[in-house]
Amino acid sequence: GGGGAGAGEGEASAASTPSASSGAGGGRSAAGGSGAGGRRSYAEPPDVRVQLKYDECQVSVAATGLLHRRGYRKATGDAPLRETLAAACVLSSPLLRRLTVAEHSNEDLILWDPFCGSGGLLLEALGVLLGIAPGSPKARSFPFLDFPSHAGGAYEEVLSELEPTPHPALPRLRLLGSDISAEQVERAQRNFHRFERRSRSVGDAAAADGAAPGEERDHRDDALPCAVDFQQGSPARVVQSLAGRPTMILTNERDHRDDALPCAVDFQQGSPARVVQSLAGRPTMILTNVPYGVLSGTSLSSTPPRKQPRGGGSGGPATPDPSPEGAAEAYAQLGRMLRQQKADWRGVFCVAASPDELRQHTALEWTSELRFLNGSRWVDLLQWTGQTRPGERRGDAAATGSSERGGRRRR
Repeated sequence: GGGGAGAGEGEASAASTPSASSGAGGGRSAAGGSGAGGRRSYAEPPDVRVQLKYDECQVSVAATGLLHRRGYRKATGDAPLRETLAAACVLSSPLLRRLTVAEHSNEDLILWDPFCGSGGLLLEALGVLLGIAPGSPKARSFPFLDFPSHAGGAYEEVLSELEPTPHPALPRLRLLGSDISAEQVERAQRNFHRFERRSRSVGDAAAADGAAPGEERDHRDDALPCAVDFQQGSPARVVQSLAGRPTMILTNERDHRDDALPCAVDFQQGSPARVVQSLAGRPTMILTNVPYGVLSGTSLSSTPPRKQPRGGGSGGPATPDPSPEGAAEAYAQLGRMLRQQKADWRGVFCVAASPDELRQHTALEWTSELRFLNGSRWVDLLQWTGQTRPGERRGDAAATGSSERGGRRRR
């Protein structure tokens, strides 16, 4: 049995007799059929969950699969935000309004994630600003396409109205992700290129690839009447294997750099203290998922801080420290950076599992804008008020009060 009390996300359920239950599991939803509107069916039969309670049987069929899987995030790091939660944080922030204001003020805006990890927050923000429907329903297939009750004509009509509408001020925006881990930055870059490719497929026929949501199609050459081979190497090296063989070249010189989008997207390695040097005086909004640093309920303040080089230059740890003391040091560096007011802060938003610890170690005041479960852990979307904590002795705290714009409360 599924173990759930009723239908879950994307499930269709009905109270059934045993005979109806067996029919639900072996009906038309099996793989290999053809859905309405000419769309090919789901690659695998959908999950069927059966729950028995006394003399009642409830059958739930996964009509869509896991909707939070967008398909672009193959490479992930530690404690990533689920894509739907990342999108909720984007929409709970004033990003859209800040971008509109930047357009009217004839200035640019930077959205910076200083702990970008695999890039989920920035890529969800990009999807929102591009007007791409979550999950790109035009570029994927669903199990319900083969359900006998599916209204194919109505579904196609809805899809025909889903035209991406980018934010008019999107060219004013630069998305900047940074992380002290080179491995995380490489993951973010791979996810971005995958996101860019998938975003171009919106509007194409949905199941031309016959792949399940979130999965790449397998293009093995044994499935085709001709050989297909992809290999790594420069043209000068690959051409050696073609010596004397009749060859035709057909290529697209355009690569997948961020200049293909209406806004700039950049992921780079570096500590927040180093990256912020390039943002001096520039309108910048921070949206980030800070390191949690929670190990078996250990309080960050209960462990002595570990000596680490500060990230003012090229120094600093090469990889992030996942321990409580490592998170505490990251919070302290974030607080110092914000108080120094090197950038023109247009809002600072952090997803944190320990709001009190973030307040203590940054020595800043934060308000909670949103609270939700990320996996099994409650986290808050916190906004910096622009103020330091009362009683904190900070030599650079005086600069904080002069910038109301950096910590404006949401209106």
